[in-house]
Amino acid sequence: MITTSPDGQWAAVRRGREVSLLASGAGPATSRIELPTADADLLIVGPPSVLVIVTRGAAADGSSLNRLVLHQPPYLDAVARLDLEVPMRIAAVTGPRIVLISQDGKAITIVRVAGRALSSQALEPGGPVEFAVGLERNQVLFGLARKLEAWDAVSGRPLLRMQLQLPPQARIPSTPTSSRAYGRRPPIHLCP
Repeated sequence: MITTSPDGQWAAVRRGREVSLLASGAGPATSRIELPTADADLLIVGPPSVLVIVTRGAAADGSSLNRLVLHQPPYLDAVARLDLEVPMRIAAVTGPRIVLISQDGKAITIVRVAGRALSSQALEPGGPVEFAVGLERNQVLFGLARKLEAWDAVSGRPLLRMQLQLPPQARIPSTPTSSRAYGRRPPIHLCP
């Protein structure tokens, strides 16, 4: 997995559990860290640029590895950490805010990254989220079952809810004469 900073100054590369940070996306690695698990997502947000790593799973001793950690370039020192209740993945980014969604799509957390600090806010959209897209002006578009919702990532409130109509269900003829008209075989009746 590869991620780059918005200004192009940094690139982070993950191979298995090892993460390498490259200055300007080329040359030798300026620093390396080892992750506790290979099940992780990377993202660089900024300015100022910080590497966000979201890990999932459990350690050998049974402790949870569900967390988000900020690492400060160029040395990748861990500067902030947020423990997550459930395993989550990075779904979208809008400005300095990261949208995390659980594996089943029922839990949503918006994390604001401000230099060396984190703040989180849980959202309840009312159903499992299928996808999320970061929009301009700190807004996020969520795709739920049969509807789209635009949310304000700052206040954590919905701005627009669009209900999509589905086409009417197709009617299937069930009489023997209509089955011949559509090329289906008529039902077979066996006598005892």
